[in-house]
Amino acid sequence: MTKKEKLQYLKQGHQKMRDLISNLNDFQINDLKVLDDWTTKDVLSHLAAWNIENIKRIEVLLTSKEIPWWWNSSEGDDEFNEKAIAQRKDKGAQEVINEWEDSFQNFIKRAEELSDEEWQHNSPIPLKEFFVYEYYGLEHEGGHAKQIEGFLKNQ
Repeated sequence: MTKKEKLQYLKQGHQKMRDLISNLNDFQINDLKVLDDWTTKDVLSHLAAWNIENIKRIEVLLTSKEIPWWWNSSEGDDEFNEKAIAQRKDKGAQEVINEWEDSFQNFIKRAEELSDEEWQHNSPIPLKEFFVYEYYGLEHEGGHAKQIEGFLKNQ
């Protein structure tokens, strides 16, 4: 997938989540457990935190001479996710939605700023490989939207 295609794919997943949450009521966003103990607001907190983290990880991949410990490991992900949710627990849903929107736009902006040389960057791993994570058969945000949609259909 080219950089343009990959970024379009990420944007489509984001739009899928945006469309989903625009049709949810306050209870469905704030209180209904849609993924184990997570509400939709918690999922958005999780996504915002990863968007912010992924901007940092792009920089690490561009400057690192060694494969970062997190490249082949999900160690620490559960703790990261729980911390992300806890940090946003007292925020209102709209504030979390706004942070999620902003974090995604900043992530996409940083990715769009990558030169072709940086996109192809191979030391220690190809940067373009960083953008291949999928969840529920879609990119990260779209996968979570699909997961929440499935839960709601089974209600």
